[in-house]
Amino acid sequence: MITVKFFQQKQDRTDAFYKINQKISSFIKNKIDKKVNLIEDNSALEIVASDSRKIDKGDIKVELVYRKTITINNSDLLDRDKVDRLITEVKDFCDQTISIEKFCYIPLHLRTDKEQHKNATK
Repeated sequence: MITVKFFQQKQDRTDAFYKINQKISSFIKNKIDKKVNLIEDNSALEIVASDSRKIDKGDIKVELVYRKTITINNSDLLDRDKVDRLITEVKDFCDQTISIEKFCYIPLHLRTDKEQHKNATK
């Protein structure tokens, strides 16, 4: 699951705010094969991309979260360089998250000494 949240009061949101949100939402939709939902309330707008797998009774669910916060001033929404920097940083973060999401487990008996050393040093 990938979640990107934009915290801003609804009455303060501008066209630039929605354009940034749309650009990032489209990027996520094009990069991963998961359902993407937009959730909006008075204080935040959230993009959530996840699969709809249910957890069976008795299963254990492990959720890993890394939180990064990026701040941009309202006045900076008119500065193309600052907006581009924001969008690029969010896209890079999403790319890295997607690569983590595509993790493929290699059973112990199939690993080479080189792979075990590489995994041990991470």
